[in-house]
Amino acid sequence: MLRDSLGLGDEDRVHRVRLSSPGNRETIEPSTVEVRPGDYVEFLNADRRVHAVQFLLDGAPPAAPSS
Repeated sequence: MLRDSLGLGDEDRVHRVRLSSPGNRETIEPSTVEVRPGDYVEFLNADRRVHAVQFLLDGAPPAAPSS
């Protein structure tokens, strides 16, 4: 999916995060992901519902870039 659409190679790290809401309960699998600079994150919608993903600047660790 993301690997193919961006032409990424085997050496590129792609993390897949699955979003779903069975029984109206938001579910994220895996619940945590450790992402390093240069990694890619792909969000997969596992149902037909709309899911919002937010990245809060105040929630980023101090070493994370601010831009």
